[in-house]
Amino acid sequence: PATVGEVETPRVRVRVTEAAPGDAPSSSEALADGGRRRLRGRLAEDEGHWVLRDGAGKAFSRVLPGTAIRLSWHAGHTVAAEGELHEGEPGEIPTLVARRVDRLYDVQVREDAEGGAAETFAGVSIGSGDAADSLPRRAAAARSRLVAAEEEDRAAFLSIPRGRSAWTYVECHGARFDHAPFDHPPHRDVPPTRFPGAACLERGIYDVSRFGSEATGYAHGGAVFAGEGQASSPPVQVRAAWTRHAPGAFDLLLPAVLPDFLGGAFDGSRFGGEGPAERYSGVVTEPEADPDHIITAINGAREAVLPDGSKEKQGPSRLVIARRVARVPIGFTGIPIPLRRPRVRRLLLGREGQPARLYLVDPDVPLIIELTAKDAVESKKQGKPVESPGAWGNAIEVEVSPTPDGPGRFDVSVRFAGGRAESARKAALGADFAPTTAAEINAPGPVGVLHAKAAGVAARVLRERAGAPQDSPPTQQERPS
Repeated sequence: PATVGEVETPRVRVRVTEAAPGDAPSSSEALADGGRRRLRGRLAEDEGHWVLRDGAGKAFSRVLPGTAIRLSWHAGHTVAAEGELHEGEPGEIPTLVARRVDRLYDVQVREDAEGGAAETFAGVSIGSGDAADSLPRRAAAARSRLVAAEEEDRAAFLSIPRGRSAWTYVECHGARFDHAPFDHPPHRDVPPTRFPGAACLERGIYDVSRFGSEATGYAHGGAVFAGEGQASSPPVQVRAAWTRHAPGAFDLLLPAVLPDFLGGAFDGSRFGGEGPAERYSGVVTEPEADPDHIITAINGAREAVLPDGSKEKQGPSRLVIARRVARVPIGFTGIPIPLRRPRVRRLLLGREGQPARLYLVDPDVPLIIELTAKDAVESKKQGKPVESPGAWGNAIEVEVSPTPDGPGRFDVSVRFAGGRAESARKAALGADFAPTTAAEINAPGPVGVLHAKAAGVAARVLRERAGAPQDSPPTQQERPS
């Protein structure tokens, strides 16, 4: 009982049962002219088609599912299907393209007192909005004296807060149709089955369930210990779906530690130099006195003739020192030139006190070339090549490829694959603008956050320790598209 003002109202009990299909709709209700209709019947599958049946079991309309409609969820139940009703083939029943399907119920409300009033709302839908058969409208039209019905968002109590949330599904322990054995001979492995309907008992789950009694402040009907030898619980299927789509926003936070090509850290990474890689065109491996010899070209300055006839000043290298050695030391392998699979090789084993090195060999010439990481600043100061120890040299890349001029000549390129100014955020974000035309959307290329996100969603790409602005005005990257 509850007290409203000075009037004590009795407790109200509600009973909800599935509605009966009823009679077939009249000709005016089922006029197949392509207009919108709302038909009531039991949804069933007949020879691969969905149909609505009346109370006598006769099919009076086919049903085709509209967008986001799953008829299998309502199979065997009395429903109100709403959509466009079209005339069928000669001799066939009409076809309804369902845009909405609601189950129908009989709702009885009565006072829990002797001789208490009772009200019945037959064939009503729940959660159907402003439909004529919705329970709030029927209760308002009947001017109910017992209840005032109002619809709430069925998923409002499951509203997910911002951030990560954890969900635990716990069900009541009770008899299940098509699973629990009734009138079964007593057996120690098969507990007796009782109809549920009293307190909701759940099998206890440690660190989740609450055990106790009225003496400890917890009422009866909570968690219980599962008995030994009890049958396993029947399978349970939980469906989750979006019931509302609204504009949103999200931040993609990138970690601070990423490969250097996505952005190095100042005072911690070595950045690549400006311009293209060092290039040495048309070099040879013999004779050693040739001005185009590979060692001479890398260590000294020369004017190379390019395939198109133009001339280009090349060398000396600021990254490596080239020497001729008698043998490949232990721990290294001589790489035959031209380089193939992979075409690019990096200097190796650079660490504190030892420079990175790479050894190239020409199978046709008794020549072993050692490439060593170079300290360009000290070399300029001292006027001679100076090695540079450290792991930074392991990022020096060398490529040796044959030239179209014929055998015996090679094109060599040397570059430092160091970090760039912080670019991970831009790489993850994608293009500076969201594609709008079909050609832009279908164009090949990497897909960034701006391209992949849904319209109306604001997105930012941030990176740890990269100084993300807190109160700066939104940019094109942050505005909803």
